[in-house]
Amino acid sequence: MIKLKNILTERKASDSKAFKAVEDNLDHIAYQFGETGAQFVGSGYWGRAYQTDAGRVLKVTSDPDEVAIAARFKKLASRPHIVGIYDVRPISAVTIPFGSDGREHDVFPLGYYVIHMDAVTPLEKYGDGALAKVWEDKYLKHAFLRNGETDHEIRVRFDHVAKHYGVEEDFLRLVSQRQKILQDVRALGIRRNEAHAGNVGFNRHGNFVVYDMQSERYMDRPNPNNLGRPVDLTPDDTRYDWTGIMDGV
Repeated sequence: MIKLKNILTERKASDSKAFKAVEDNLDHIAYQFGETGAQFVGSGYWGRAYQTDAGRVLKVTSDPDEVAIAARFKKLASRPHIVGIYDVRPISAVTIPFGSDGREHDVFPLGYYVIHMDAVTPLEKYGDGALAKVWEDKYLKHAFLRNGETDHEIRVRFDHVAKHYGVEEDFLRLVSQRQKILQDVRALGIRRNEAHAGNVGFNRHGNFVVYDMQSERYMDRPNPNNLGRPVDLTPDDTRYDWTGIMDGV
Protein backbone atom coordinates (compact mmCIF):
# COMPACT_ATOMS: atom_id res chain seq x y z
CA MET A 1 0.00 0.00 0.00
CA ILE A 2 1.41 3.40 -1.00
CA LYS A 3 0.76 6.06 1.61
CA LEU A 4 -0.33 9.55 0.51
CA LYS A 5 2.66 11.32 2.04
CA ASN A 6 4.99 9.16 -0.07
CA ILE A 7 3.03 9.77 -3.26
CA LEU A 8 3.47 13.48 -2.68
CA THR A 9 7.27 13.12 -2.41
CA GLU A 10 7.24 11.71 -5.96
CA ARG A 11 9.93 9.13 -5.36
CA LYS A 12 10.07 5.49 -4.40
CA ALA A 13 11.28 4.52 -0.96
CA SER A 14 13.25 1.74 -2.69
CA ASP A 15 15.30 4.34 -4.59
CA SER A 16 16.85 5.69 -1.40
CA LYS A 17 20.55 5.50 -0.58
CA ALA A 18 19.75 2.97 2.11
CA PHE A 19 18.99 0.42 -0.60
CA LYS A 20 22.25 1.29 -2.34
CA ALA A 21 24.04 0.44 0.91
CA VAL A 22 22.18 -2.88 0.99
CA GLU A 23 23.23 -3.77 -2.54
CA ASP A 24 26.85 -2.88 -1.84
CA ASN A 25 26.80 -5.43 1.00
CA LEU A 26 24.46 -7.98 -0.59
CA ASP A 27 26.83 -10.95 -0.54
CA HIS A 28 27.30 -10.57 3.21
CA ILE A 29 23.55 -10.32 3.77
CA ALA A 30 22.89 -13.43 1.64
CA TYR A 31 25.56 -15.38 3.57
CA GLN A 32 23.62 -14.86 6.80
CA PHE A 33 20.64 -16.67 5.25
CA GLY A 34 22.79 -19.49 3.88
CA GLU A 35 22.38 -18.16 0.33
CA THR A 36 24.79 -17.26 -2.45
CA GLY A 37 24.73 -15.44 -5.77
CA ALA A 38 21.92 -13.02 -4.95
CA GLN A 39 21.04 -10.94 -8.01
CA PHE A 40 18.57 -8.09 -8.40
CA VAL A 41 15.28 -9.20 -9.99
CA GLY A 42 12.90 -6.32 -9.36
CA SER A 43 11.67 -3.52 -7.15
CA GLY A 44 8.41 -2.09 -5.87
CA TYR A 45 7.58 1.05 -3.96
CA TRP A 46 8.90 -0.14 -0.60
CA GLY A 47 11.44 -2.79 -1.47
CA ARG A 48 13.86 -4.56 -3.75
CA ALA A 49 14.09 -8.30 -4.46
CA TYR A 50 17.14 -10.48 -5.12
CA GLN A 51 17.05 -14.08 -6.35
CA THR A 52 19.69 -16.52 -5.13
CA ASP A 53 21.49 -19.46 -6.72
CA ALA A 54 19.08 -21.80 -4.90
CA GLY A 55 16.07 -20.14 -6.55
CA ARG A 56 14.84 -18.38 -3.43
CA VAL A 57 14.38 -14.66 -2.91
CA LEU A 58 15.73 -12.16 -0.40
CA LYS A 59 13.33 -9.22 -0.34
CA VAL A 60 14.59 -6.10 1.41
CA THR A 61 11.74 -3.82 2.40
CA SER A 62 10.87 -0.87 4.60
CA ASP A 63 7.11 -1.59 4.52
CA PRO A 64 6.08 -2.51 8.09
CA ASP A 65 2.69 -3.85 6.97
CA GLU A 66 4.24 -6.40 4.62
CA VAL A 67 6.85 -7.38 7.20
CA ALA A 68 4.21 -7.87 9.91
CA ILE A 69 2.09 -10.25 7.84
CA ALA A 70 5.11 -12.12 6.44
CA ALA A 71 6.47 -12.63 9.96
CA ARG A 72 3.12 -14.05 11.05
CA PHE A 73 2.97 -16.35 8.04
CA LYS A 74 6.29 -17.98 8.82
CA LYS A 75 4.80 -19.08 12.16
CA LEU A 76 1.87 -20.83 10.47
CA ALA A 77 1.56 -24.10 8.58
CA SER A 78 2.45 -23.61 4.93
CA ARG A 79 -0.38 -23.10 2.47
CA PRO A 80 -0.06 -23.99 -1.22
CA HIS A 81 -1.36 -20.64 -2.49
CA ILE A 82 0.55 -18.32 -0.17
CA VAL A 83 4.24 -17.78 -0.81
CA GLY A 84 6.55 -19.82 1.42
CA ILE A 85 8.31 -17.68 4.03
CA TYR A 86 11.49 -19.05 5.62
CA ASP A 87 12.52 -16.14 7.81
CA VAL A 88 11.94 -12.44 8.43
CA ARG A 89 14.71 -10.42 10.07
CA PRO A 90 15.39 -6.76 10.82
CA ILE A 91 18.58 -5.16 9.50
CA SER A 92 20.67 -3.77 12.33
CA ALA A 93 21.05 -0.01 12.49
CA VAL A 94 24.51 1.35 11.66
CA THR A 95 26.02 4.31 13.51
CA ILE A 96 29.32 6.12 12.92
CA PRO A 97 31.07 9.11 14.55
CA PHE A 98 30.19 12.23 12.60
CA GLY A 99 31.01 15.91 12.96
CA SER A 100 33.52 17.80 15.04
CA ASP A 101 32.15 16.46 18.33
CA GLY A 102 32.58 12.83 17.25
CA ARG A 103 29.08 11.88 18.39
CA GLU A 104 27.47 8.73 17.00
CA HIS A 105 24.87 9.28 14.30
CA ASP A 106 22.57 6.82 12.55
CA VAL A 107 23.56 6.37 8.92
CA PHE A 108 21.49 3.25 8.32
CA PRO A 109 18.39 3.55 10.50
CA LEU A 110 16.04 1.00 11.98
CA GLY A 111 12.98 0.04 9.96
CA TYR A 112 14.54 -2.10 7.19
CA TYR A 113 13.92 -5.84 6.98
CA VAL A 114 14.84 -8.91 4.92
CA ILE A 115 12.16 -11.46 4.00
CA HIS A 116 13.59 -14.85 2.96
CA MET A 117 10.98 -16.45 0.71
CA ASP A 118 10.26 -18.74 -2.22
CA ALA A 119 10.63 -17.36 -5.71
CA VAL A 120 7.48 -16.62 -7.70
CA THR A 121 7.04 -15.63 -11.33
CA PRO A 122 4.58 -12.72 -11.24
CA LEU A 123 1.77 -12.67 -13.78
CA GLU A 124 3.19 -9.47 -15.27
CA LYS A 125 6.35 -11.41 -16.20
CA TYR A 126 4.70 -14.74 -16.98
CA GLY A 127 4.81 -15.88 -20.61
CA ASP A 128 4.09 -13.13 -23.09
CA GLY A 129 2.00 -11.14 -20.61
CA ALA A 130 -1.35 -12.20 -22.09
CA LEU A 131 -2.61 -13.79 -18.87
CA ALA A 132 -1.67 -10.65 -16.93
CA LYS A 133 -3.68 -8.59 -19.41
CA VAL A 134 -6.75 -10.78 -18.88
CA TRP A 135 -6.22 -10.62 -15.10
CA GLU A 136 -5.89 -6.82 -15.03
CA ASP A 137 -7.43 -5.19 -18.08
CA LYS A 138 -10.29 -7.67 -18.52
CA TYR A 139 -10.99 -7.63 -14.77
CA LEU A 140 -10.59 -11.36 -14.13
CA LYS A 141 -9.03 -10.60 -10.73
CA HIS A 142 -12.19 -8.89 -9.45
CA ALA A 143 -14.49 -11.81 -10.25
CA PHE A 144 -11.92 -14.50 -9.49
CA LEU A 145 -11.36 -13.39 -5.88
CA ARG A 146 -15.00 -12.54 -5.09
CA ASN A 147 -16.59 -15.05 -2.73
CA GLY A 148 -20.04 -14.70 -4.30
CA GLU A 149 -18.94 -15.94 -7.73
CA THR A 150 -19.04 -19.67 -8.50
CA ASP A 151 -16.39 -21.39 -10.59
CA HIS A 152 -19.04 -22.05 -13.25
CA GLU A 153 -19.92 -18.35 -13.43
CA ILE A 154 -16.23 -17.50 -13.84
CA ARG A 155 -15.96 -20.02 -16.70
CA VAL A 156 -19.06 -18.67 -18.46
CA ARG A 157 -17.86 -15.09 -18.19
CA PHE A 158 -14.19 -15.55 -19.12
CA ASP A 159 -13.86 -18.68 -21.29
CA HIS A 160 -14.20 -16.68 -24.49
CA VAL A 161 -11.79 -14.01 -23.23
CA ALA A 162 -9.17 -16.65 -22.40
CA LYS A 163 -9.57 -18.19 -25.85
CA HIS A 164 -9.26 -14.80 -27.54
CA TYR A 165 -5.95 -14.11 -25.73
CA GLY A 166 -4.64 -17.66 -26.17
CA VAL A 167 -4.41 -18.45 -22.45
CA GLU A 168 -7.04 -21.19 -22.17
CA GLU A 169 -4.73 -23.70 -20.49
CA ASP A 170 -3.52 -21.25 -17.85
CA PHE A 171 -7.06 -19.98 -17.27
CA LEU A 172 -8.37 -23.50 -16.66
CA ARG A 173 -5.47 -24.13 -14.28
CA LEU A 174 -6.44 -21.01 -12.32
CA VAL A 175 -10.08 -22.08 -12.11
CA SER A 176 -9.12 -25.58 -10.97
CA GLN A 177 -7.20 -24.05 -8.03
CA ARG A 178 -9.70 -21.29 -7.25
CA GLN A 179 -11.49 -22.72 -4.21
CA LYS A 180 -8.25 -23.52 -2.42
CA ILE A 181 -6.88 -20.08 -3.34
CA LEU A 182 -9.94 -18.41 -1.78
CA GLN A 183 -9.64 -20.64 1.28
CA ASP A 184 -6.01 -19.62 1.86
CA VAL A 185 -6.68 -15.92 1.29
CA ARG A 186 -9.62 -15.93 3.70
CA ALA A 187 -7.76 -17.91 6.36
CA LEU A 188 -4.85 -15.49 6.46
CA GLY A 189 -6.80 -12.25 6.10
CA ILE A 190 -5.09 -10.99 2.95
CA ARG A 191 -6.37 -7.79 1.35
CA ARG A 192 -7.57 -9.01 -2.03
CA ASN A 193 -7.79 -5.60 -3.69
CA GLU A 194 -3.95 -5.61 -3.71
CA ALA A 195 -3.83 -8.71 -5.93
CA HIS A 196 -2.68 -7.00 -9.11
CA ALA A 197 -0.47 -8.77 -11.65
CA GLY A 198 2.71 -7.72 -9.83
CA ASN A 199 1.63 -9.26 -6.53
CA VAL A 200 0.46 -12.71 -7.63
CA GLY A 201 1.93 -15.39 -9.87
CA PHE A 202 3.06 -19.00 -10.18
CA ASN A 203 5.65 -20.82 -8.08
CA ARG A 204 7.89 -23.62 -9.33
CA HIS A 205 5.18 -26.19 -8.55
CA GLY A 206 2.68 -24.46 -10.83
CA ASN A 207 0.58 -23.18 -7.95
CA PHE A 208 -1.00 -19.75 -8.22
CA VAL A 209 0.23 -17.87 -5.16
CA VAL A 210 -0.08 -14.50 -3.48
CA TYR A 211 3.41 -13.25 -2.68
CA ASP A 212 3.35 -9.47 -2.11
CA MET A 213 1.10 -9.34 0.88
CA GLN A 214 -1.00 -6.74 2.65
CA SER A 215 -3.08 -7.46 5.73
CA GLU A 216 -6.71 -6.47 6.23
CA ARG A 217 -5.61 -4.97 9.54
CA TYR A 218 -5.07 -1.22 9.53
CA MET A 219 -1.51 0.04 10.10
CA ASP A 220 -0.05 -3.34 11.01
CA ARG A 221 3.35 -3.39 12.69
CA PRO A 222 5.90 -6.21 13.04
CA ASN A 223 5.82 -8.17 16.29
CA PRO A 224 9.45 -8.49 17.50
CA ASN A 225 8.61 -11.98 18.78
CA ASN A 226 7.94 -13.11 15.21
CA LEU A 227 11.25 -11.81 13.81
CA GLY A 228 14.53 -13.68 13.46
CA ARG A 229 17.87 -12.43 14.72
CA PRO A 230 19.05 -9.11 13.24
CA VAL A 231 21.04 -9.04 10.02
CA ASP A 232 24.43 -7.31 10.05
CA LEU A 233 24.82 -4.99 7.11
CA THR A 234 28.60 -5.14 6.87
CA PRO A 235 31.15 -7.86 7.70
CA ASP A 236 33.36 -7.18 10.72
CA ASP A 237 36.57 -7.03 8.70
CA THR A 238 35.29 -4.52 6.13
CA ARG A 239 34.67 -0.84 6.74
CA TYR A 240 31.98 0.25 4.34
CA ASP A 241 32.28 3.76 2.91
CA TRP A 242 29.23 5.55 4.29
CA THR A 243 30.21 8.88 2.73
CA GLY A 244 27.12 10.78 1.66
CA ILE A 245 24.64 8.20 2.97
CA MET A 246 22.88 10.90 5.02
CA ASP A 247 22.52 13.19 2.00
CA GLY A 248 19.23 13.45 0.17
CA VAL A 249 18.52 11.13 -2.74
